[in-house]
Amino acid sequence: MELGLNASQLSPGLLRDYLEKRVPLGSFRLLTQVGYLMASAYETGQRTGNREVAGFGAKGLIFVEQTALDEGKTSLSWLLTGLPEPNFSQVQMPRARSSLKPFSRLCNPSWVAANVGYLRDLDFLESKIRHTDKDATVPAAKAQVDAPVPKKPWPKKKNKGKEGGGGTAESAEAV
Repeated sequence: MELGLNASQLSPGLLRDYLEKRVPLGSFRLLTQVGYLMASAYETGQRTGNREVAGFGAKGLIFVEQTALDEGKTSLSWLLTGLPEPNFSQVQMPRARSSLKPFSRLCNPSWVAANVGYLRDLDFLESKIRHTDKDATVPAAKAQVDAPVPKKPWPKKKNKGKEGGGGTAESAEAV
């Protein structure tokens, strides 16, 4: 109803459209990403007929929208999800790490390797494009450097003395 659609126009990507058109995300990058995750969950639930997954996506988008409306504050947003409050004292405890792991332990290592390889390829291609752009601009700049620059003549000195009086030899010649 909020998007002005009737029942025959509804699609599984409905909440993604709502997120893009109605939720004031502004510069909340993390909230935007979570919103797209929740919209994807809703869409997957709708396509597969899984009401629990669709409900989870809808609940997550309620949280995202309310947080955006409250300019990043989450107290009402979390309350609207109906979930118990997270155990902040447990998750915020500083823990000594025996070894640093730069990637999520929940993710399959082959999936991490594939994505890191993809990012490395993108970085390589970006550097090639930048290098090619620099090569295209260098000849024009080099041509300007190689061309002799005409020297400007020094400006003539002005007569600092009185008009008829004793000035320098240059001032006498000028009169």
